[in-house]
Amino acid sequence: MQVGSCLSYASGALFDLHPDQELNRLRDTVAASIGRMRGPDALAYDTGVLHLTLGYADADASSDDLQRRLRRVRPSHALMAVSAVWLLNVAADPAAKTITWTPPHPGHRITLGS
Repeated sequence: MQVGSCLSYASGALFDLHPDQELNRLRDTVAASIGRMRGPDALAYDTGVLHLTLGYADADASSDDLQRRLRRVRPSHALMAVSAVWLLNVAADPAAKTITWTPPHPGHRITLGS
C-alpha cells in the first residue's frame, strides 16, 4: 500500500493510506468475521477513510505549525507492505484523554497471504 502524505488535524497527525479499494476489502472482510463472532455492536465504530495514526492530541492547539513541518517531509509518500493484521479492543477515555489497545485473546494476529 501507499502511505502519505502526513496530515495534521485537531485530533492528531495521521497518514492517508491508498489504494482505497483493496484496503476497504480487507477492512470489510475482517469486519464481517468480527460481526459473526462478536455481533453487530462490535462494529459500531465507523472507520471512515483508512489511515495510519502517528499520534493523538491531548490538548487544544493550532495544527498549523505542525502541518507546515510535515509538509516539508520528502518524499511525502512511501510504500508499505501489510503481511498481518492484529485484532484489538480499542477504548477511548475522553476524560483521561487516552486511547488503549489490548488484544482480546492470544490468537489476535492474522497472517495474510500464502
